[in-house]
Amino acid sequence: MASVLIWLLVACLVLLAGLLVLPLRLEARLGRDQARLRLWLGLAAGLLRIPVFDSVRPAEESPQAKPAPAVETAPRRSRSGARRGRFLRALPRAALDTLHCLRIERAEGVIRLGLGDPALTGEAYGRAMGLVAATPLRGRLQLVPVFDRATLDGDGVVILSVVPARLVPIAARLAWALRPGGLTGKAHRRRA
Repeated sequence: MASVLIWLLVACLVLLAGLLVLPLRLEARLGRDQARLRLWLGLAAGLLRIPVFDSVRPAEESPQAKPAPAVETAPRRSRSGARRGRFLRALPRAALDTLHCLRIERAEGVIRLGLGDPALTGEAYGRAMGLVAATPLRGRLQLVPVFDRATLDGDGVVILSVVPARLVPIAARLAWALRPGGLTGKAHRRRA
């Protein structure tokens, strides 16, 4: 019986490790008719998709939707402000590190831009094309000037991929910043 439990535990750990190293894909589609956000797990190099979230899929409503009862909250302690400050100081680095973990698998689209005045549209188009040319999206993002009317619309798709195991050290650093002492390394002491 003990060996079965051990093998079951080992199988669960292998499954958890497998889920941490499988890429998680985030797909965002933007069109004239609707915007869509999908999140799926890609298995076997993306051949098998397991949907996690789809913004277009109708939400399941519970038959008996009861409002949550009001709960009295205890007054906050003064140290929560210090923790919030440490968290806010650590957040920009965590955000940048997370961006380094993201991989752009596909990014393409068409943006139609018109300001109503042909001269202003041409100037805005020229400035925007300079930005597009300086990014890796040069051939995949098309900017189309519309000289006869004011408009801003487009169609596009962006697919990002991230391996959750690469986010574990970032989450650990962020959690470490929330401990007593935070980023400075000095422990908080209660004053009498």
